[in-house]
Amino acid sequence: MKSLKSILLILTCFISTFGLAQDIIAFNTGENVIFRWKASTAMNLEGYVVEWQNGSEWSELGRVERVTSSSELSETLGPKHELFLSMVGVEDLNADFTASKYNDWVTNNQSFQLCNALSMVNIEFAEALATVFTTPSKVQAGKYKIRIKTVVSGTASSYLESDMNIPVKQELAIPEYSLNPGDQKSILKWSKSTVQDHYVMGMKVYRSTSLSGPFELLNAVGKIDMSASSDSAIYLDQYLENEKTYYYFIRAFNAFGIVGERSIIKKVIPKARISRECPSILSLEDKYGDIYLKRRNDSLNVAVYRSTKRNSGFTQVHPISERIDFTEDKFVDRNVDEGVMYYYFLLNKESGEFELCSDTLAYMIPDQTPPAPPMNLTGEVDDNGKVKLRWDANTEPDILGYDVSRYTGDSGTNNHQLSAKRILKTEFEDDLGNRSQRAYRYVVYAVDQAYNRSEASEEIRLRRPDDIPPEKPIFTYSNSEDQVIRLRWTQNFEEDFSHYNVYIKTPESESPEITKWSRNIYRDTIDAEGKVQVYITAVDLDGNESEPSNIFEFTLNSPNGMLLPTNGHAIDSARGIYISWEYEFNKDLRGFLIERQNEDGSWQLIKDLQGDGTTFLDRHASSKSAQNYRIRAYDAVWNESDSLEIQYKPD
Repeated sequence: MKSLKSILLILTCFISTFGLAQDIIAFNTGENVIFRWKASTAMNLEGYVVEWQNGSEWSELGRVERVTSSSELSETLGPKHELFLSMVGVEDLNADFTASKYNDWVTNNQSFQLCNALSMVNIEFAEALATVFTTPSKVQAGKYKIRIKTVVSGTASSYLESDMNIPVKQELAIPEYSLNPGDQKSILKWSKSTVQDHYVMGMKVYRSTSLSGPFELLNAVGKIDMSASSDSAIYLDQYLENEKTYYYFIRAFNAFGIVGERSIIKKVIPKARISRECPSILSLEDKYGDIYLKRRNDSLNVAVYRSTKRNSGFTQVHPISERIDFTEDKFVDRNVDEGVMYYYFLLNKESGEFELCSDTLAYMIPDQTPPAPPMNLTGEVDDNGKVKLRWDANTEPDILGYDVSRYTGDSGTNNHQLSAKRILKTEFEDDLGNRSQRAYRYVVYAVDQAYNRSEASEEIRLRRPDDIPPEKPIFTYSNSEDQVIRLRWTQNFEEDFSHYNVYIKTPESESPEITKWSRNIYRDTIDAEGKVQVYITAVDLDGNESEPSNIFEFTLNSPNGMLLPTNGHAIDSARGIYISWEYEFNKDLRGFLIERQNEDGSWQLIKDLQGDGTTFLDRHASSKSAQNYRIRAYDAVWNESDSLEIQYKPD
């Protein structure tokens, strides 16, 4: 128990040190704003409501619900599931985090404080406790009042309120650090001032034995420095092999689960301690384009030697004259180039012997300038789908190779890097297959030896020529009853398939009405009487349309339908668009058909909701744009009511 109290005290001091003791904190990613707050001690807590005041009016930004079920806890927390349950006092790993267990946890002050502290460095804890909320849309920068309400038994009550100054897009700075060797260890060191930027909790440290990777994450939680007396945080990587090369980089992470860009990659070679009296180089670092060497101030008369090779080619770079005694503890080498690895060692001149006495350290001022994008990208594709790309070679002398990426279609999505290894030539071949009719866009990137990647080249769009229509659909089922038709036909599996056209000709129409349809099952209520003709065609991405299917002809009877649903509503929720309606009890009711309108005006069946439930959560529609829905009731013999239309409009 003493150990647990010590951990709690350390973590509490840590959070206070980094200024996270405010009631509410925020981080603006540019796309949305993430808010965090401390868990409430309210009994039977269900979740929270996040509100903001823009001007004089308060409005709701959204709601978050506490994760309670064992399966959802496991999905949310992943490998930290067991740790979280132990923190909140749930002993059975398969048990739910019920309201009574939550009440037991918040009344245990030590457990409550420790779990809250751990949630600052484990965003999964905050998600399980519902103390983190991401706005569903972009919030403009400015000054607002933010209010958090607790929800207990469906009732929201005021909990926290704070004045917030939401900045413009925030980004974690790329961290700077030093890397030095030791005996079977590496020493990484960075300034605490870097760690305090944008509620940063610490650094994730990665290591590899190869410059090209793969890199292994050494500290899953991230480095937390507890020392109040030092301005630096240190990570010690021990039990390494001496004389073996290791590569490192670090990334900052903050209390919102954001992980920043990686630092530059640095190399180190651990070495055994030197027992004899030798001058020692303590560190090498970049000082405004110069290499700054610092050593132990042992008053030895030394010389500084440098080479671009590890074991040969050393020349004396300081002092320039043998009559100068180098007894200071620092030396600045101004005659260096970016991207070149330099090796340094110190020689004790008083020993009278020329030998590699001190430790030899390597340092390179990193090359952070990306190469120019490749120029004059051209390409062609033949009837068999064989693609040939060509571009001009970059003129930079340190080009490592090229990467080729392909995008599917014209939407800018599905980016796929085709080259697993760097391409050394200025040409590349791809195979779309002899059946693919999709359009593809290609870009090329140049990569230099410091792994700086250029901007993308100008893109080109290629596709295999196509004038072949899809295969025609064939009805496998057709039925009509009253005013309802039900159809099913063979499904099209061609790669360039786009949609089906459903043609319906009624006695009142001069020409068939055309409906675009994505599935091979169709159900519709037709407001007409008499003979109706229906047939289907398949359409590919190039607009080629198949021959029509066989014609289904039938006679529509008058409807004998169901009661119309009433009082429809659609609102935004944290997980999608929440739809509700009312329906008068009817013993013949078997369920509801829910449709959503597509962008082209057609209607798509999204749910056959069986039973008498009158709510539905649409997880697949964007809450940022307006949506139209239709609800119809049906009975056991598929008599359907007229449609209740519901409109959703975003705030």
